[in-house]
Amino acid sequence: MKRLIRILKWIWAGCHFIYYDYFGCGCCGKLWRIPFFVPSFDSCGEWWDTWGVCPKGKGCNTEG
Repeated sequence: MKRLIRILKWIWAGCHFIYYDYFGCGCCGKLWRIPFFVPSFDSCGEWWDTWGVCPKGKGCNTEG
C-alpha cells in the first residue's frame, strides 16, 4: 500500500527519473557504460541505484 501511495505521489509530481551513465554488475563486478533511468520514487541513492546484472547475452558467463 505504501508503494502505491509513493507511485501516485510520483505521478502527481510529474514522473521524474534519475539518469545514470553506468552501472556495475553485482555478479561479476563488470562496469557497464550503458545509460539507464531510475524512477525517483524508487531511488535508494547513487550507490544502490547503480548495481544491477549484466545485460542479457553480454556478460556474466553463467551458462553452467
